Amino acid sequence: MPKLKKRPILSIQGPLLTVILALDQEDKMICALCPELDLVVESPSESETLQELLEAMQNYAEEYQGELNYPRLEGEGFGVSSIRN
Repeated sequence: MPKLKKRPILSIQGPLLTVILALDQEDKMICALCPELDLVVESPSESETLQELLEAMQNYAEEYQGELNYPRLEGEGFGVSSIRN
């Protein structure tokens, strides 16, 4: 972690989200559930399922952000931190 020259005024780290994976024995599909966001996706492989769940989480965040009328955050992923000098 890089050393900061100034003490941060504001630093936000979001909470962790739960992801539960399960195999649907009948359809041979991998299901992923995020209970905090009430999201469920399924796909034939774990990696595809996790990718689809990540996309669903990003869509959820963008819709929620739009409802609150916040400006769109730029950057990769959800680990957004804000530091003001």
